[in-house]
Amino acid sequence: MNSRDVSPAEYDAAYYRGGGTSNYQDYDVQEELIESYWLPLVERYRRVLGSPVPGRCLDVGCAYGFMVEAYRRKGWEAEGCDVSQFAIAQGQRRGIRGLRLGALTDFDYPDGCFDLVTCLDVTEHLDPATYGAYRTTLHRILKPGGVLFVATPNAIDCSGFNVFSPDWVEGDATHINYRSARELEEDFRAFERVVIHGATPARGMLGSYRNLKGLPRRANGLLRWFFWKILGNDVQHSAYLLLIARR
Repeated sequence: MNSRDVSPAEYDAAYYRGGGTSNYQDYDVQEELIESYWLPLVERYRRVLGSPVPGRCLDVGCAYGFMVEAYRRKGWEAEGCDVSQFAIAQGQRRGIRGLRLGALTDFDYPDGCFDLVTCLDVTEHLDPATYGAYRTTLHRILKPGGVLFVATPNAIDCSGFNVFSPDWVEGDATHINYRSARELEEDFRAFERVVIHGATPARGMLGSYRNLKGLPRRANGLLRWFFWKILGNDVQHSAYLLLIARR
C-alpha cells in the first residue's frame, strides 16, 4: 500500500473503462451487480439493524449513481457524492438525479440527516487523514439508529488472495488503505453496534479461495464453489469485507 494522496483526476475515463489504471473493464456492468447483489445484501442487513421504513440515504463514492437510482426506485430519498467528475457526468447523462461532485467532507450535511449511508469500494482509496475525517463525518450525519454499510476488498485477512501472498498483484494504484477485519472493528468503535462479515460478490472473485495442494483439480473446483456459495461470509475465504454499523 502507498501512503499518498490520490488526485480526483485519477478517476477519469480510463479508470472506469479498462484503461489499465484500475480493476474495471467497463464500469457499466456494475449496474447489474448492484441490482442483483449489493442492493439486496444492503437491504437484508439494514432490516436487521435498522428501520425497515424507507427514509433518506446517501451513497458515498457513488460513481455513476447506480445505487442511488436503485434506492430511488424503492421509495427512498436517495443521493450520492463522488470525487470523479467523469463518473458524475456519466450518471447525469443517464438522467440519475441527486448526484453531487465532491468528497463526503466537502458538503455541509446536517447532523443526523441520513437513515442509511453506503460506501462501496471507498475506504481503500482514502489516505489516513481523509479516512479519519470520513469516519467522523459518517458517524455524525447518521441518525441515531441509522445504518452504515461499508464494503472494501479483503486484501489482508483472506487466506487465498492478499497483500502477503507471493503472487499478489495490485491492479489499482489508488488502493492505498486496505484494512483488516480487526482494524475495521476498531476504526468504527464509535458506533453502537458493528458487524464484520465477508462477501464474494461475483464468481470472478473466486481467487479468494486458495487451492489445496495434492487435491485433484475437480475436487478443488468443488471446494472453490462451496466457499463461494455456502461460506460467503467467512472472512478467511472472501473477496470483500463488509462492515455494517448502527449509529
